Amino acid sequence: MEPYIRKVALWNFRGIRGGVLEFAPLTILVGANNCGKSTILEALFLGAGLSRKTPYVPYMAVEVVNNLHRTLHSGSYAFLVHNYTAPHAFIVLNVEDRFIATVFLLKENHIRVEYLVAGEETRLDVALERVVTKGSGGTKLCDLDLNSNKVSDINKWDLITSKDILIFHPKLVNEAYEFLKGYWPEVKNKRVSMKIVELVSRISNERYVNLTLEPFYGGQLALYAQRPDGSSIRVGDLGDGVQELLIAGLLYEMVKPGVLLWDDFESHMNPKALVESSLWLTELVEKGTQVVVSTHSLEALRCLAKTAVEHVGEEYVSITLLSLVNGELKAKKMSLEEVEKLQAAGVDVRMAEAALF
Repeated sequence: MEPYIRKVALWNFRGIRGGVLEFAPLTILVGANNCGKSTILEALFLGAGLSRKTPYVPYMAVEVVNNLHRTLHSGSYAFLVHNYTAPHAFIVLNVEDRFIATVFLLKENHIRVEYLVAGEETRLDVALERVVTKGSGGTKLCDLDLNSNKVSDINKWDLITSKDILIFHPKLVNEAYEFLKGYWPEVKNKRVSMKIVELVSRISNERYVNLTLEPFYGGQLALYAQRPDGSSIRVGDLGDGVQELLIAGLLYEMVKPGVLLWDDFESHMNPKALVESSLWLTELVEKGTQVVVSTHSLEALRCLAKTAVEHVGEEYVSITLLSLVNGELKAKKMSLEEVEKLQAAGVDVRMAEAALF
């Protein structure tokens, strides 16, 4: 079982001035706030094809990330480069035996995005230096407007990876609903809804047998969880943790990505939900899906790591503690045993940068 994405290297991307991170079939990112967890997940997502379509209707990958960071009415793509002013930024993915570089070149009123693909024997660093020196040189993907949220001059080159990469974040639930609504006949005919509702039933106080798409008051469509007696409840009224697991499960079954990224994995999860979610993610890893999650919760970290170690083995699980100091990303791999020893000693692993780095 080899990880599909083996490594990522970042330069001047968002808050990270520089850093390299390795991945396992299951990687759990943990650390204090603003240590780069979300940035890494977004880099993996964008590095797989910044202008590709996503299940978050109607957005391309870069638009999905932009919407996650929208503040009031600001939608500028300047946030993608360090301090909003770095002249260039890189995301380099080591995918199987290739290196895939996404390059952001800051121009007067836009960011020009290019990509380069190289084999293991190619000096990618030389190629990147040439792009920086000349201000161009790769294959153009698109232009990102600095004064708006517009993406223009898009190169419809499709996918730089052979497997799709799906990101899930609690903030993306509404966009996921729009996708599911548009593909509802496929959801039903593939029996995806029945499969996922079984998972949700295990963390709820009630049993559900299926999902339906029906009108609510005013004729607006809503997604319902159907009980055995035929009555239903809107999915949005089930509680945030149940809703998020259900949506993540439906998206996964529809997209069948090779890599699943889950930001804020523990969000709104009670202990029972954490256990079932951990079992589900571990099953995905067993079937060959690479999983990368971020969490602030030590409870979630221990639950997922312990479940995965028991089912797939410690060698396939990476607990990675992150630290970000003056823009420099540092990463330390830890075993579940090391995490538990720190906890027993009263040391919060999320805040242990001074002792561990």
